[in-house]
Amino acid sequence: MAEDLELNDIRVNFVADYVLKTLKLKSDKFAKMYGVEENKQLIHEFFDKNESQILVIQYTAAGSLQPSTVFPNVLKNKSCYFIKKRREPTPRDSSFKDTLMYGDLSTAPLDQLSAMVDELLIPLLQNPMNNEAWPKVLSQDILRHALGIKNKVHILNGQMKGKTLLPVPIGAEKVTGDNFENGHAVDTTLLHAIESVVIEWSHQIQDVLKKDSSQALLEDQNPLPRNEVDFWKAKYVNLLNIHEQLSDPRVKKMAELLKKTNSSYYPAFDSLLQDVNDALEEAKEIDLYLKPVAQHFDSLETTDFSETAPLYGPMFHTMCLMWANCKSYRRPARIIILLQELNNLIMKQASEYLEPIDLFKGEPDESMEKINQTCRALDAYQSAYNRYKSTVKDYFKNGEIPKEWDFSPKLVFAKWDLFMQRVKVIQDLFQTAAEFLRLEKVEIGGVKGKTLSQLVIEIFEQFKEEFEKMSSKKYDPLDPNCIEFLDDIASFKLFLKDQELKLAAIINQAFDDSNSLASQFKLILILGSMVERPTIHQAFVKNYFRLTRSVEQEIDICHDIYEKQIAYRQIHGTIELHRNQPPIAGSLEWVDEMKARISEPVEYFTKLDYPAKDTDGGKRLMAKHEELLRLLNDFAKEIFSEWSTNVGKAANFKLKQNLLIRNPETKLVLTNFDAQLIGVLREVKYMHQTKQEQATIPEDAAKMYQENEKFVNYVTNLDYTTKSYNKIRRTLQQVEYPLVEKQLEQIDVKLARAETDLSWDTPEIWDYIKSTRAEVHDLENRLHKTKANVEQIQRIMSTWQDIPLYKRSEGKSTLLYLDDKEQRLNNRYKEIEEAGKKIHALLKENGELLRVENYDIDAWHNYVDYVDKIVTDGFRKIIQCNLAFFLKETDPTQNPDPLFESQLQLQAPYMVYAPSMDEHEKNSFFALIDGLIGTIYKQGALIPRLASHKNQQNYQSELETVQDLSDLRSEFIDRVHNVISKANEYRTFFNKYAYLWVDDRQEFMRQFLLYGHVLSQEEIEANAESGVQPKPPTLQQFKEQVDTYETIYDEVSKFEDTKVLDRWFRVDSRPFKQALLNTAKKWSFMFKQHLMDDVTNSLQELSDFIKHHDKGLNVDVADGDYQSLVGVMGHLGAVREKQPIFDVMFDPLKQKLELLKAYGQEISDDIYERLNVLPEKWTNTKKLALNVKQQVAPLQTNEVANLRRKTASFDVRQYEFREKFRKELPFAYDNKRVYKQLDKGHTDISKMELEMLQLNSSAALFEVNVPDFKQVKQCRKEIKLLKQCRSRIAGF
Repeated sequence: MAEDLELNDIRVNFVADYVLKTLKLKSDKFAKMYGVEENKQLIHEFFDKNESQILVIQYTAAGSLQPSTVFPNVLKNKSCYFIKKRREPTPRDSSFKDTLMYGDLSTAPLDQLSAMVDELLIPLLQNPMNNEAWPKVLSQDILRHALGIKNKVHILNGQMKGKTLLPVPIGAEKVTGDNFENGHAVDTTLLHAIESVVIEWSHQIQDVLKKDSSQALLEDQNPLPRNEVDFWKAKYVNLLNIHEQLSDPRVKKMAELLKKTNSSYYPAFDSLLQDVNDALEEAKEIDLYLKPVAQHFDSLETTDFSETAPLYGPMFHTMCLMWANCKSYRRPARIIILLQELNNLIMKQASEYLEPIDLFKGEPDESMEKINQTCRALDAYQSAYNRYKSTVKDYFKNGEIPKEWDFSPKLVFAKWDLFMQRVKVIQDLFQTAAEFLRLEKVEIGGVKGKTLSQLVIEIFEQFKEEFEKMSSKKYDPLDPNCIEFLDDIASFKLFLKDQELKLAAIINQAFDDSNSLASQFKLILILGSMVERPTIHQAFVKNYFRLTRSVEQEIDICHDIYEKQIAYRQIHGTIELHRNQPPIAGSLEWVDEMKARISEPVEYFTKLDYPAKDTDGGKRLMAKHEELLRLLNDFAKEIFSEWSTNVGKAANFKLKQNLLIRNPETKLVLTNFDAQLIGVLREVKYMHQTKQEQATIPEDAAKMYQENEKFVNYVTNLDYTTKSYNKIRRTLQQVEYPLVEKQLEQIDVKLARAETDLSWDTPEIWDYIKSTRAEVHDLENRLHKTKANVEQIQRIMSTWQDIPLYKRSEGKSTLLYLDDKEQRLNNRYKEIEEAGKKIHALLKENGELLRVENYDIDAWHNYVDYVDKIVTDGFRKIIQCNLAFFLKETDPTQNPDPLFESQLQLQAPYMVYAPSMDEHEKNSFFALIDGLIGTIYKQGALIPRLASHKNQQNYQSELETVQDLSDLRSEFIDRVHNVISKANEYRTFFNKYAYLWVDDRQEFMRQFLLYGHVLSQEEIEANAESGVQPKPPTLQQFKEQVDTYETIYDEVSKFEDTKVLDRWFRVDSRPFKQALLNTAKKWSFMFKQHLMDDVTNSLQELSDFIKHHDKGLNVDVADGDYQSLVGVMGHLGAVREKQPIFDVMFDPLKQKLELLKAYGQEISDDIYERLNVLPEKWTNTKKLALNVKQQVAPLQTNEVANLRRKTASFDVRQYEFREKFRKELPFAYDNKRVYKQLDKGHTDISKMELEMLQLNSSAALFEVNVPDFKQVKQCRKEIKLLKQCRSRIAGF
């Protein structure tokens, strides 16, 4: 298993193997544990460090291995341990069995230890065969100590399990009746062991009996009721276990042995048995009665504290039942313990619910609600206790003498009272915080309102800042022992006192600035309980008396208003009313308003917390209020009584009038519903809205108002009918009247009945009104629809009246945007075509609405011409908009931005515009303009003509003849012609530079290098026969040429990129300018590049020459080595030949470089380096040549002599060859085999020429003069002539 792991340490491998085999795990568990760096380090420290003695590897509940250097307190799974035998590191090569103790740990080590002692250690020591060699005293002493260990382990094992286990002495099983009957002697050792164990039992049991549940309280551990319940349950179980052990037969025989032997320990043992029995019965009874109470404790712990109030009553009821029925628990000491623990539980739950440490960090409103809920629950708990404490005597039945909870409450609630004080302090603190934090929303009105509101906000901010300091505290404010909290509260109250005094001053100032009773009462209402805080109340109380006087003054003012209204009525017949109100209902409404005006402040006044109404001023105020209410009510009764007497007769008379009246001049009609009838209906309507209980409406008026809806319906419909009829009369067009004349006459006949026959009290007139209204409405609606359709046609045609077909580009460019021309045209044309269909549909719809039966009548043609003119005018405005756009954008006086642009380009050998300025070309600028105008006029061809009787298919032909449009078009075309002329004139300016792109640069350069300039025609003609003498250019001439073209470049670069003509046309000359600049630069560069190439090539040639000939001159020439001598002489000749050229080369090269540098030409460092190095190298080469020449001079002299001999010999041979050539060559006409002879002669001459060439070369090397060898040359000349002659003869 461990061999599968790559641990690289035999010690770790040993541990892994043991752990995996012992715990029966897979290797990946150990690998995962060992892979953690901390675990790996801990294991290696165990092996490598002296102080690390123990290594424990646990198998945790999570299913993983965990190493540790200490033994764990609790083991839930089996573990392995490793302990060093010596305090020293464990080497890798050591024997682990010798250096380590190791094994596995059980989950119950005490049980394991107890089993080892009982089943291994004691039997080993008790076996006589194992201690035969020991002295008896030693053997007994060791056994005694071993038995002591056994008893201690037994006791300790019981304590770990919560039980008291009584050790039994060795040999107790031997105690039988035979030990003390029949005269047998008693084993004193056994008796001593029994007496010893009885003493030990007595100590153990007394410890159990003395245990009290109050111990935790005395130790100030804040135990809970569950502690009391668990204590008595555990005590009962423990005593039951002790009783069972004491009831064991062996123990009974031991007691009998003590009794028979008259042991002095028997009475103590017998008393011990009785104490155990009594305590067992007591614990059993208490445990029994605590179980139902414990259920209530559990409910308290699992219920949210804010919801625990209903649980307290049943809990105390159960506790009272336990007190009355459980005699063992009916002791003040015990119930006090339970009550104190119960208080601890309630306080603990309250504290957890409040979360006191975070209480000040939350929202104050939420925290306040929590505190209030907590206080309610705490008060409910204490109330329940007091209630059941007073009734506990009622739980005793059957004549049993009741025993009350007459102990002092301080014994129960001493700690509780401290806790409650803290809770109340916190509650008061948050109540104050809630009041002060509401100041954030307080806004004070008045002249100083803004300033006072700001002061209130400052108090709020200061309070908030001070209050938030509490949130940074780390203590528990509910802890009664926390004095720091009380110090903070005392400091906070001092701060609060100062803030209240400031706030009181602000409130008084705000009250003084309030300009009305409403604002004063509103101020008190807004501040709420803040005004009742003692410090603020003391400063504010004086204002209550001022408020009383103000309310009384308001009532006096209202009484004066009443008197004035009564006087006004006596003069005008009615009081002053609100606008549009009827006299009677308006008067009643005024009474209601006056009563509300005086009642509202009095109502606020009576609700003040301060008893102002009980003062003398308050009583006087209330008396004036009641008197004014009486006067207002009497006035309302009087005016209503007068109106109700006469209203009926007047109404009946007005209902007899006709429905309509007509103006004979204008022929317009009006509804004839009398204003007095409307007044009656209005009075009744408004009276229903008043609060006057005495307003009993008269029967006639009430009956008429019952038919109010009918009259309203009649008047509304007749008004609508007359309005529609009058609208028809007023808005009817002259072209429309002939089409609806008959329909209008029919309506007039129907309206005549309402003018002469029908009245408002005529029964069943609704059908007449409804039918008349429908007929008038129908005609009015149809006419309205036709007018709407005509207006829609106008709107359709106006869609493009302000939107040119073309527009400028958006962004930096302001030119006319034509990139989307096709799409724009398609979209516009499509829109107009769709609009045309809609216009035709609308015209057709109007014919149907006007109910035209014959579309060939003049009336209809006139109507169509009317609509057709609207469309024509629309198209005229559309075209005018577009032409006006172009005229505006091309008007130089308007200072427009360029609208059109053409690029001037160089297309050698011509300068051209794009688009072209030639009006006759297809894609010219003029063609573009003409096309744009054509697309504008084409819009009129997209809608078929409405007036088809005019025999025109569309509107374009008529639009093209419109004079004002033609004038606009002509003006725009004239501007275009003018700008084209100016553009062509601008182009001629650049003709002077034409030679730059017309002349051939290569031919120019060729002539310049030959003659120093370009030959003119006169020079060529003057030197036609002899030719012009070459004259290479000087460096100055090169500079002049470069300067010429650089000047042209600078001149051209200053040209403007664009030329604006007439302010609206822009010539973009940048392409032409760039091309011209490039051309000029090419000319300049051609000369500079030639100079650069000349410098580079010259230096390279010299460098190569030096390298090559230095190598050749450094060859050693031995005496008689002709080839080497020839080679050296060749190198010397080359140096001699180039010396005149190279000696004068360097200064001109430097001058050329300086010139190039002056023009900004980039020159590589390599060229400068060569120019600095090569002169010296060339000098060295010349010196070398001179030295070599001197060294080979002797050999050269010998070779010169030989060469002269060879020359003389060859000179003799050439004469001989000449004689032979003349004899053997076929100079005769009749010679045969001519060509073979010619071939042989050519071969012989070639051999002689080769030898002659070698002699000339050697002569040149060694500076020897040789003859011309004319004989050989003459032979070559004659053989050529002979060959030509023979070829011609063969041709014939």
